[in-house]
Amino acid sequence: MRISVASNHGDAASLPLCRADLPLGKALGVRILQAVLQNMSAVEMKTPENLKPGKEGDRFVTIQPAKKNHYIGIALKDKEITPVTIGGTWYPQRPSPGTAMDVILHFHGGRLPNTRPPASTKLTL
Repeated sequence: MRISVASNHGDAASLPLCRADLPLGKALGVRILQAVLQNMSAVEMKTPENLKPGKEGDRFVTIQPAKKNHYIGIALKDKEITPVTIGGTWYPQRPSPGTAMDVILHFHGGRLPNTRPPASTKLTL
């Protein structure tokens, strides 16, 4: 028995549902998982952002969006771009209020849902 599934590119992928080395239940489970993951990516399911301090304690801070007059270009033209509150963690520790210092702002390219770097992570320059 075979099952065909259309991919994002319009072609059909055909995988066996039952092979001699793969039990029917496992093969069906793999196909269901693939369908769920494909659906999640197609509808862009988003994990709600957790903006509460975890193990980082007082090193974790939230940053409110800037006022609208600070945005230019595509940030104003594209209605899907919406500034939101974000969270950040000071490394290796949060500076004292009024401390003058240079700061490196690092935007991580991605992460696993509901995870943050360990509190023991150190920034090395």
